[in-house]
Amino acid sequence: MKKFISILSVLLVITMLLCSCNNDGGNNQDSESSSESNAIKLVSDGKAQYGIVRATAMSGSAVKAAGQLFTAIRETTGVTVQYITDEYTLEDGAKEILIGNTTRNESLEIAESLGDGEYAIKIVGEKIVIVANEDETLVTAINKFVDICSNGAADGELVIDATLDIKTSDPTWKPKEPEIYIPDGQKLVATTKLLPELSLTNHAAIGVGDSSVGAQGGCIAKGYLYTFLAVTATSEKAWVVKTNLGDPSDQTVKRIGANLTPTKFPYDAIYIPEKDVIYVSTGKGFEMINPDTLEELGSVDIALSDNMDDAFGVKSFGYDEYNDKYYGHDGKFIYCYNGDLDEILREMPTTVSAGYKYQGGLCDSKYFYSLECANNNTANNLKIYDLESGKVVHKIDLGIRCETENIAYYDGSFYITCNNFNWNGRLVYKVDITAKS
Repeated sequence: MKKFISILSVLLVITMLLCSCNNDGGNNQDSESSSESNAIKLVSDGKAQYGIVRATAMSGSAVKAAGQLFTAIRETTGVTVQYITDEYTLEDGAKEILIGNTTRNESLEIAESLGDGEYAIKIVGEKIVIVANEDETLVTAINKFVDICSNGAADGELVIDATLDIKTSDPTWKPKEPEIYIPDGQKLVATTKLLPELSLTNHAAIGVGDSSVGAQGGCIAKGYLYTFLAVTATSEKAWVVKTNLGDPSDQTVKRIGANLTPTKFPYDAIYIPEKDVIYVSTGKGFEMINPDTLEELGSVDIALSDNMDDAFGVKSFGYDEYNDKYYGHDGKFIYCYNGDLDEILREMPTTVSAGYKYQGGLCDSKYFYSLECANNNTANNLKIYDLESGKVVHKIDLGIRCETENIAYYDGSFYITCNNFNWNGRLVYKVDITAKS
């Protein structure tokens, strides 16, 4: 009997040990399963499960940051992910990493919840959303996500936390300040200096052989002066000249609109920092140019008004970056456009001085700056309009005695591009405006 009881005791102990082992094994499996459910695999077994979808309209710095995310994933995992804009769809069933204010609902909904200087990185369903309302802050958010990916990356693998939900303020963010290009003062005067190093004495010297070519629209972007040249009689050919203001020998010339007959006439040009693109005014819209490569990026239409000349539309334009508004001038009105250029918000009547023609324009957050040139090209004024009232508040003689074409602002000074006296080259003047005591 004792022997039987001993055997039962041994069997009981063995059974308890087996149960204990089974329970431990079950807990490990549950733990592993729970761990996997709390992770998202962006790259698995050497294959990309996700791709990058960025907003089409982003600043150059934000586009660069998105490109750095693409590169970081490739370098840390050895796998190349898809990288597209929101106009397209990822292939092979890849899921989306949404960057910026894309057209996807997930981006739009989270962006609406953000305040100034805030960004979010959040898992929404099977999508990863990285968004901010300012491109400067978006860059910070993208860099944060690059760090997250770097911590979860290995050869052929990239895993991040499935509960990722970040909404925070960017400590580097500063609110934009309205920019105003002229000093306060009842009387303003211009100091004008010809910059011979930027002159093009003969267009043939830069490979533009047509003798009737004249300087037209222009702007400054990233320290470069852009001048658009056109055959004035027919507008069948056009070129863009990109000149480094710090080193004028660094110059690129490119034919534009080569496949269009006739080329749309380049009346004026403005640089849009948020989109990192040059808009070239053609009267009834814009042609877009990449400032780095001079590649043509397509067209943008604008809203038109019954007050505009049907043949030309609006030739002179400026962009108010602070308020995201465009201002166009057609010699009769200044038109205030919304940021999408599909709505005219205000129309302010203007006049051109007798014996003068209106030329290029520019604006800041308070004023519209309009060039007007005498019909015989022997005198030029800078008219300054108050954007709130629409009234002329200053009219300044520039002391320039050839045909002015466009005006830009850079590093505290205005730059005015003209046709030379023989209409076969470019002249550039630097103009500083000061208040007269």
